[in-house]
Amino acid sequence: MKSTKFSVSIQDIPYAKEERIQRDVFSLESKRSLIFQKKEGDYLSSVKQVEIELCYLQRELEIRKKRKIAHSEFMQKKMRNRVNNRDNRARRR
Repeated sequence: MKSTKFSVSIQDIPYAKEERIQRDVFSLESKRSLIFQKKEGDYLSSVKQVEIELCYLQRELEIRKKRKIAHSEFMQKKMRNRVNNRDNRARRR
């Protein structure tokens, strides 16, 4: 697969900062719009390539968002359990 012409290559997506990925998503969306407006040559294959790259980046952002939510829920549950365990220990004394 051809790597992106942007700041994040497909292989480096998992290691890139979220701001860079968001910036590239915006750039790819703009590039896709320009290709559609110009409709020069084999523009459909160009659009397809841009959309594939865009899909990788959007999927990574979606995964990160879900991971943040899961971590937040885990931490809330962990804190509730600590409080409950502390209360249970206090009652035993």
